[in-house]
Amino acid sequence: MNKSEKLIEELVELGQKIKEIQLKLTPGILRSELTFTQLWAIYVINKKGETNLKDFAQELDIAQSTASSLIDRLVKLKTVNRIIPSDDRRKTLISLTSKGEKFLEDHINQSKNLYRKLLSRMTLEERKDYLTVMKRYYEISLELLKEMDEE
Repeated sequence: MNKSEKLIEELVELGQKIKEIQLKLTPGILRSELTFTQLWAIYVINKKGETNLKDFAQELDIAQSTASSLIDRLVKLKTVNRIIPSDDRRKTLISLTSKGEKFLEDHINQSKNLYRKLLSRMTLEERKDYLTVMKRYYEISLELLKEMDEE
C-alpha cells in the first residue's frame, strides 16, 4: 500500500472514530425526543424560514414523500407547523414552532459548549490550524458537490 492509500485508510478510520465519539460527547441529542435527522430538518427549516414542502425536500435531497413523513413526525412532536394556504390547497408551508426553535437553540448551545471544551485543550496555534483545515475541507466539499451536480 502506497503512502497516499495509507493516508486515506487512516482518514476513513479516524472519521469513523470521531463520529462515534461525537455521539457520545453530545448526550443532549441522544436523550432528546428528536433523532439526528429530525434535528437536521429543524435546522434546515430555521435556515430557510417558512418554506414549502417541495423546497424543503430539495434542500435535504430527499423525496417529497419522505419529507412529508418527516414533517408528519415533527408536527406530532409539536416542533413544526404545517400550514395549507386556503388560496392554494396544493401547497404545504412549514415553519418552526417555538418548541422547535428551543430544540435548535439548545442543540447549538450544546455544540458551542463542546467546542469550547475541545478548543480549551489546544494551543492557540492548534486552534488556528484546526480552523484553517476545517474551512478548507468545507470549501473543497462544496466544490465536490458542485461537480457531482454537474455530472
